[in-house]
Amino acid sequence: MKLLKRLLKCKRGNVLPLTGLALPLLVGAAGLGVDTAQWYYWRREMQFAADQAALAGAYALSQDKDWQSRVTAQFQSNREVVNFATVTSSLLSNFGTGTNNAVIVRLQGTKALPFSSLFIRQAVTVRVAAQAAFRNGADWNSCMVATNLTEDGTIKVIGNATLNLGCGMAALSTSDSAIVISGTADITATSIIAAGGIDTGGSADFGDAIVAENVGGLSDPFAGLTPPTNPTPQTYKCTGTGPRASASLQPGTYSGIATKCNTTFAAGVYVIDGGIFSVRSQDIVTGSGVTFVLKNGATLDINGGAAVTLTAPTAAQLPGMGIADPRLAGMLVFEDKTSNAGRENSSRINGNSATVLNGAIYMPKTTLNFNGTAKPTSQCLMMVADMLNIGGTTSMNNFCPTGQNLQGSVGSQTGYVRLVA
Repeated sequence: MKLLKRLLKCKRGNVLPLTGLALPLLVGAAGLGVDTAQWYYWRREMQFAADQAALAGAYALSQDKDWQSRVTAQFQSNREVVNFATVTSSLLSNFGTGTNNAVIVRLQGTKALPFSSLFIRQAVTVRVAAQAAFRNGADWNSCMVATNLTEDGTIKVIGNATLNLGCGMAALSTSDSAIVISGTADITATSIIAAGGIDTGGSADFGDAIVAENVGGLSDPFAGLTPPTNPTPQTYKCTGTGPRASASLQPGTYSGIATKCNTTFAAGVYVIDGGIFSVRSQDIVTGSGVTFVLKNGATLDINGGAAVTLTAPTAAQLPGMGIADPRLAGMLVFEDKTSNAGRENSSRINGNSATVLNGAIYMPKTTLNFNGTAKPTSQCLMMVADMLNIGGTTSMNNFCPTGQNLQGSVGSQTGYVRLVA
């Protein structure tokens, strides 16, 4: 009994039994650390393989190639490191506002952990996934552009207007309703974009157009241009009487031009200073290699009954007109940026089947109202204005003849292929 009491009071040698008791915990913690590091390594290598496979698939998808084969090939190139893993699925998905513009790849691998396998026969399963999306780069080539930066409805398409543009529509306004399309408008375009929002309250049909809101970096395609001039004083006058009356005009500065007979414009620059350039409904009006400059509040008014064929100068014609800037090739109507016409004095084009307008119409200070039809035959037709109103009777088939290109771009979109998840 005394011996037992001495043993209970003795403290020598306590380390050994305590170490024995703690040894399983120490070994278990070390083993768990090894297993955790191994599991993390496997997962990291599998994630890298999934990322690479998804990126390869998205890139192939952006090139309209066999994206599934690229996923498989890229994964196989990583099999030396992740030979225990397999692709469980690869599928298309939607990212952002796109449709089928992303690839999701899922991997699964099963392998025994070094320490846990001593006690648990079941191997551990690791699963990873990656999503890669693409967006093709593009230039926003737009033939209808509203340059106003803040107002609502800078482009309005109303009623049952039909626009088969063959190009794009763009509004630089940051308003939530920068573009307003109402009624049952039928619009076929490469793109419909706005720095702000697009209000499609009606039942408009956009076909395959790229529709994008809050697009950054949009700009006036003609902002850096200076209008040409020709100070030679001129007046409008018809010669002859009745049906045989006609006017043959020469370049220069006019206080206004209101056709009163069939009118022919010789090639050159016509400055309309403060008045109206109006075309009477029954007149035949022609001009090739012509540019009309509107200044000091001048406006444009083309009536629907007229037969109008006006063509802007080509680059080869500019030197003969005294124009040194080659960027003015294709400019049919150019409103001076210092003009004070204002939206209350808006311009109007009421086209018909006999209206042929070849070139750009640039009115950065006023609203341009367009109704009816018009057809370009040798150059693209561009309408760039502070604001644009497209009437319900509008029916345009194409703003650009085959083989022709627009003069300017309102911006560009940078392409990418990147991991998004």
